[in-house]
Amino acid sequence: RSVKGRQEVGSHKQTKQYLKPLFRKLKRRELEQGITDKLTSIIEHCKRRKYNKAADEYLLLSIGKAAWPMGVTMVGIHER
Repeated sequence: RSVKGRQEVGSHKQTKQYLKPLFRKLKRRELEQGITDKLTSIIEHCKRRKYNKAADEYLLLSIGKAAWPMGVTMVGIHER
């Protein structure tokens, strides 16, 4: 195996581990409605190949409309 291959396998395993709680909550229908709505929106954008819109929805899901921390220079990319 190459170094790149080992890194990809490690990244895959880590991602799989990090997604387990999300899938568990989805399966048990315990996920908050707002999160479910955002995930649905992200998936719909991806299905339509509108990856920029999906990324925007992901940002709203992950950090919301909070202000950027001090030191960030390109605040124009963040919706308030």
